[in-house]
Amino acid sequence: MIDRVIYELYGEKGLAAIIKRGYKVIIKVNMVGPNMGLRGEKGRSIITDPRIVRYVAEKVRDIIGFDGKADLKVVDGVFSRDPNPSSKWNNGSFYWARLERTGDNLVNQEDF
Repeated sequence: MIDRVIYELYGEKGLAAIIKRGYKVIIKVNMVGPNMGLRGEKGRSIITDPRIVRYVAEKVRDIIGFDGKADLKVVDGVFSRDPNPSSKWNNGSFYWARLERTGDNLVNQEDF
């Protein structure tokens, strides 16, 4: 599905149409409220699906390479008055986003 969208946007070259080896790339993840969502799905409904982020990041890394010139960062946009946006004491922080950590692409308690 992701490959199809990339093809429709950039044609045969895919992401290589806009990025090259050695580029510095930032992927900005949409994250509005990691504490929001349906019961059992909290942290999944308001963020970009981590599986998509991982897939696109891997495609970008394949293009830009792993040498010292290339750089890849994935950032979020959590707005918090807390000076530490990843504080586990703040239920609206990035800490509570359910990211895929167990490798099964399902929502698990271990994904916190």
